[in-house]
Amino acid sequence: MAVRVAGGTSLTVATLRSADKAAMLRDAVAWVASLGRTLTNTRFGRYLAEVERYAQDLAAGKPPDNTPLFYAASADGHVLSHAYQQLRGRYEPYVARRIDHACKGPDTIADEDGANNEGRNFCFELSLACLLVSIGLELNCDDQADIGGQIAQHYLIVECKRPLTDRKVEMRGREAFHQLTERLTKPEQPNMVGAAAFDFTPIANPGGLMLQAPNLNPQMLSRVGADLVQRFAATHVRHWREWGQAGVVAVFNRVHLTGADTAAPQDATLQQLTFQAMHRLVNDNSPPSAFLNDLNELFRERAAALLSADQEARFKL
Repeated sequence: MAVRVAGGTSLTVATLRSADKAAMLRDAVAWVASLGRTLTNTRFGRYLAEVERYAQDLAAGKPPDNTPLFYAASADGHVLSHAYQQLRGRYEPYVARRIDHACKGPDTIADEDGANNEGRNFCFELSLACLLVSIGLELNCDDQADIGGQIAQHYLIVECKRPLTDRKVEMRGREAFHQLTERLTKPEQPNMVGAAAFDFTPIANPGGLMLQAPNLNPQMLSRVGADLVQRFAATHVRHWREWGQAGVVAVFNRVHLTGADTAAPQDATLQQLTFQAMHRLVNDNSPPSAFLNDLNELFRERAAALLSADQEARFKL
């Protein structure tokens, strides 16, 4: 079975002033409130306060305190802002019925364990749903999978896993495989295919620390992200090959990075990167190959417009 990178092999990097980020997160929190869910006194409410504190420190000329809490606020707040940009309107039921999960769990990534990481698991699902919707997925808000919907003449279902350690990747991958196989052996939709998805951010950055370096820019972050995702894939590809289910056609691997430029701290800018690479699991002669080629073309044509065009820079690998 050939496993190679296809589609999504480019980076979405948002570069924005921290004050703008605070405003974006505030808008997203207000949107969630309009859906009948309050984020007051929740993880996201505390995140908003943390982002605003960071912006105020920089505006006052004080060096920012880049704590693990700020990293978590930056990463998950970024996802909530993506959902606000991509999923409001017709896909609000998908968010409204499950947003409570996003409020659960500890404030920082470092304090998570297998019993209390439900909140960021849901943020990962939101992030990948935003990506797929941005390239043309017609999201089915009622699908029992983490993400399901019509795209490129196929019905795609995705099970998302967020292992906290390398040794958990195989176990969580098998969970995803069994969930997908159960549906694919008796498909309810024509041309149904499945994909597993891993967010390995907790593995790549278990301490939840922001990257800081002189003249840190999106290109530098892109090199870090590309190296991380390729190393993760190379380490775990042997597990994917063992699945053996033709209907499971791809694996998405995602890492989120946040960085700050220490050479110009008063600029109050954050470099944020979400890298979502698709690794195909079928050979070029298999029936799902046409679907993967179509999906790859959608990635190329429509990109991952997770933020409005004036706030996004895109870099090809």
